[in-house]
Amino acid sequence: MAALLTLATLVTPTRIAHAQDGAVTLVWTAPGDDSVLGTATAYDLRYSPIPITASNFSSASRVSPEPVPLAAGRTQTASVRGLVPGSYYYFALRTVDDAGNWSALSNVVRLIGAGQPAGMPGAHSRHDLGRPEGDPG
Repeated sequence: MAALLTLATLVTPTRIAHAQDGAVTLVWTAPGDDSVLGTATAYDLRYSPIPITASNFSSASRVSPEPVPLAAGRTQTASVRGLVPGSYYYFALRTVDDAGNWSALSNVVRLIGAGQPAGMPGAHSRHDLGRPEGDPG
């Protein structure tokens, strides 16, 4: 029987780095290898300046180094650096188990850097959380 993967859901970032840092930290609960048990084999965490969908996920930029999965239910984080301050980015995650089964796409998180990038007085931090693709809400 094929292993069942639990969909990872990116949640509100606990910290959005100052825009001049060009970094954000993402947080999610680690899914298991077999549903809510065990540890996934790997993550594929990506970002893009355009909304990420299942059809364009592979063309989004891969976060490097990719985070190492923790045991199911643990809080997982990843910092993404090298972003352009004041620009919007979309983030999404897929998980693979030890049998090579890939999860569906996580929800897509939209973030903008904090602070006041050059030429943008009054810029603010912002995050918008999406639902997993195909979830009517």
